[in-house]
Amino acid sequence: MVLAAGAGERLGGLPKALIRVHGRTLLERLVAALTEAGAGEIVIVLGHYAGRVRSVITERPGQRVVNVAAGEQADSLRAGLTALRPGDNPVMVCLTDQPLIDAGALAAVRAAYAQRPAGIDMLVPWVNDAPGNPVMMSRAVVEALLAPGPALTGKAWREHHRQRVTRWDSDNPAYSTDLDSPADLERLRDAGWHIELPAGTMPI
Repeated sequence: MVLAAGAGERLGGLPKALIRVHGRTLLERLVAALTEAGAGEIVIVLGHYAGRVRSVITERPGQRVVNVAAGEQADSLRAGLTALRPGDNPVMVCLTDQPLIDAGALAAVRAAYAQRPAGIDMLVPWVNDAPGNPVMMSRAVVEALLAPGPALTGKAWREHHRQRVTRWDSDNPAYSTDLDSPADLERLRDAGWHIELPAGTMPI
């Protein structure tokens, strides 16, 4: 599942999914990586800027796009989980603003989840002693997040069920690198990455 519904407020208000890195939008890069990594189903959740983001989405078998009213990440998460096909397969929740994520990084998360200890329902990558993304969860967690009541984020669930969460330590910066602020953009540019903001937005 791909969360692409944010408002990009810390970047002045822009669709982060449409930021181009080396000529391709973040959303296109992520969907391509998921496809290469063997994802059988991809659900993309849109909210803010839904019309603009949808215009760059190429239809693929097994892919669905869901629109959610602009709100909190918990609402986007619930909308995406609701759109998943029924089954017992685990779910990987990805964020569009992680430019270093590639098929290898996604496959490593999936492999680590497959080797998780008994009784574990969520795996969270950790880099430099801090949590990262994407997170992988069992269908038991999906059912809990879809239960009646206020929408919960995955973070809120894991804080209340720490014994069912495993921390997977990695030295891959892809899991902790995102484009959330002007400083994040500048760091990647300094590292030699070619970054273009969506058309019609102010330079940062």
